[in-house]
Amino acid sequence: MRLPAAARRDVELCSYCPKLCRDVCPVACAEHNERLTPAEKGATAMAVTAGRIPLDAEAASTFYACTGCAASAPACKHRIDASAGMEAARALAVASGAEPPRARAVADRIRAHGAPYRRDLAAIVRERIGEGNPARAATVLFAGCDVVARTPEVLDAGLALAAACGTGHPDALGVYVGSPFCCGYPLAVLGYHDLFVDHIRRVGNALSGAERVLTLSPACAEALGPRAAHAGAPLGARVAPLVSFLGAHADGLAGTLDPERALAALAPAESAAGVFYHDACTLGRRLGVYEAPRKLLGAALGAPPAELIRNRDAGGCAGGGSGYEAVSPDGAARIAAQRIDEARTQGAGAIVTGCPTARRLLADAAATGGPPLPVGDLIAVAAAGLEPQA
Repeated sequence: MRLPAAARRDVELCSYCPKLCRDVCPVACAEHNERLTPAEKGATAMAVTAGRIPLDAEAASTFYACTGCAASAPACKHRIDASAGMEAARALAVASGAEPPRARAVADRIRAHGAPYRRDLAAIVRERIGEGNPARAATVLFAGCDVVARTPEVLDAGLALAAACGTGHPDALGVYVGSPFCCGYPLAVLGYHDLFVDHIRRVGNALSGAERVLTLSPACAEALGPRAAHAGAPLGARVAPLVSFLGAHADGLAGTLDPERALAALAPAESAAGVFYHDACTLGRRLGVYEAPRKLLGAALGAPPAELIRNRDAGGCAGGGSGYEAVSPDGAARIAAQRIDEARTQGAGAIVTGCPTARRLLADAAATGGPPLPVGDLIAVAAAGLEPQA
């Protein structure tokens, strides 16, 4: 039982480290458990591969105690992303049948339905966009299963903003309704490498002919872009988050967005000065998208957003990445609650994030107690500033 060479190097270095990234690991901080620090998780992976301990459910649970936030890299002398080693260790757990039942359930649903949900998500999209969606388009909007299943209004907002940029559906922008509907991100991060490769190839076939794919979810952009390429199944199209495209058009959009309407979407926040931007892990550290969302939010509010203490490459994780929420929903909620506590300590009047999953987790945490703290999706807040359609 062996890890790939690069992953083995990473977990070995982590296992001997004096826990330099311990204070930035969101799972270890939320659970107050030294066994879940990157160093201890690396030591567990080394012990498993050396045959010193069995790869059983207890050992595997350690590998799944990771949000894939990549926060360890900026804190590490060797710039190691500890989550890469954990993903490789998860693949060993899957091969041994030791993965958590909740992870296996996600994979089984994707096998059966093409997405982690049992609903016909493509039908939901067709109903919302109506007639005229081009069968083939140079630019395709990939909504993502989590957005469509939980917050389909973000799809409406994304289409409205794209139209305001002059590339809107149905004239120049198609919306993905292909099969499989999911980008395959859960398979990639939960350790199902072979399933992910097969899945992403089928998604690539469904996207055949597209020159550019814009995604509402950062996780979809990562899965369809760098993860697909790393797996040897690159898409024949450029892939980027929609917020990157919209940020590039922020100056033009500023003239069409009403800051009062945008701020009203964050009620009871009273002024743009109290609106803080949250850097989501995948959008920021993994995809390197920092300026575009700030430009878009600044155009919507008429002023640059305020900065959280944890920002940019030190941005605070909301707990939803790398399948952690699926495996440990209570743990993900505790991580999100810590981010909300930090924001309230700073006097935030509202939070806006560029990740729909992070928004949902942060909003749920904000609603569990304490003074009101609205949490908005960046695309939805910006679209609220558009002139209402008759």
